[in-house]
Amino acid sequence: MMRSPPVFMVFRMLPTTTISALALLPTIRTPTLIIHAQDDPFMTPEVIPDISHLPDTIEYQLTAHGGHVGFVGGTLLKPEMWLEQRIPAWFTRFLSADTTEATT
Repeated sequence: MMRSPPVFMVFRMLPTTTISALALLPTIRTPTLIIHAQDDPFMTPEVIPDISHLPDTIEYQLTAHGGHVGFVGGTLLKPEMWLEQRIPAWFTRFLSADTTEATT
């Protein structure tokens, strides 16, 4: 019986332009945080954007590790979910701005 290749292998076999939104990034006008790990098995080096081509509305953060949905630090007995800290910290900037505007 022939087995299908793992999903990440299928993605790696597809052309980057087929599965990537890379070409659409310069058109984003809404503030956007993109967090990308270099060791993500679903990504290839070709989908790492040239930050000089990104609009000011995009904050791009490339980490060496994190896997596909990882970004776990700390220890085995006391793991720290990095995304649970990073995303609210990013949003706080906008929530604080909204509060300031509402009171003026």
